[in-house]
Amino acid sequence: MSVNLATITARAGATHAVCQQPLVSFTFRNPHRHARHLVQHSRLISCRQMSRSIMSQAGPKGAQGTSCSCAIKLILDFDGTLTMKDTMHVLAEAGYARQRKLQRDPQPRPWAEIVDAYMSDFKGHTDAYSPKATDRTKYDQETTWLNSLKPVENASIERAIEAGIFDRMSTADMTVAANEALDSGQVRLRRGWTELLGFTKQHNNQLPLTNPDRLIQVISVNWSACFVRQILRGSVQRASEVEGRASPRWSGEVPVYANELPSLVEDRAQTAQGTTSGPMQHAQGAIRTSGDKVRVFKHLRDQADCGVDILFIYVGDSTTDLECLLTSDVGICIHDDPMSSSQMELAATCERLGVELLHIRDRKVFTPASGRRLLWARDFREITDWLKGHRQSLNSLCSAAR
Repeated sequence: MSVNLATITARAGATHAVCQQPLVSFTFRNPHRHARHLVQHSRLISCRQMSRSIMSQAGPKGAQGTSCSCAIKLILDFDGTLTMKDTMHVLAEAGYARQRKLQRDPQPRPWAEIVDAYMSDFKGHTDAYSPKATDRTKYDQETTWLNSLKPVENASIERAIEAGIFDRMSTADMTVAANEALDSGQVRLRRGWTELLGFTKQHNNQLPLTNPDRLIQVISVNWSACFVRQILRGSVQRASEVEGRASPRWSGEVPVYANELPSLVEDRAQTAQGTTSGPMQHAQGAIRTSGDKVRVFKHLRDQADCGVDILFIYVGDSTTDLECLLTSDVGICIHDDPMSSSQMELAATCERLGVELLHIRDRKVFTPASGRRLLWARDFREITDWLKGHRQSLNSLCSAAR
């Protein structure tokens, strides 16, 4: 899930996004070898045709030893997807700790007041909005709802900035906060994340790519890309202590596309990977809603020329991710047991919109489908195992797009 102020609390029935275009789960994009009109045509290949190609070339269990000639572009949400829970409260506490260190008098208004103000705005907006969630059964209705939430999100960020919670925060402060959160267990990364990223990198390294470092990225509505980056760096350092050693493990940097706090905007030159946009100064480019996330996703997709065909995989956990999930070639939702409120909301939204959710190991994944589909997995190890076991199927997707 991608964090906004609503995700810190009970979410109050927030519904943040849906897909605008009727794409099947396994559409494919080849922006390198074909003219644009042929690319667009390839993305409209029917799921029936594609599935026949898959089933004719792949056995029931896939082909573990078969090589795949297409690259994997892996794009992930952060809060609730890479992490087990939302981290906004951790980021806020880092700000309050900084203000206590500066001995500000008086201290900024309490975080609970800022959350309550957001929830009040959100409830008022929801109560006044029409059509209601139960009556929104079309993608354009949900997209309109999504876009209508941006003023509510902007107002929340403005309250936090104006309260001075994040005044004079530095990259060093974020590094300390991230390490403390990881050491205390306030922030935990989901099982198998380094294995999935390591497998993706190893797979891509076997191909003649011109830009392999751009094939794993994070898109988040978190307020600080610096915070996200420091959490990932710290987690990589600790991964060898908690992850198994059987699979390749990620050990690099992950480009992060998220917002940035005003005091950290000056660090953008030092963090060249990914992009940042200040929540106040650069609102036009800020990432607030699912619509903003899919805008960044499409930019990354259009800029992903690496010399070979690419399969775009997006992993998320909430309705804030739904547009990206359905715009990708393969969309994978994270489901805990029991599911979190955001995961249940995503599942309920999919049901209302007629989007089928299949477990990643379901045999129906590669059968013809008449409508949209999303896959779900319990953790990243299930995703890695699925990718390893269906290399032939991935190859078939590449062949179908040519």
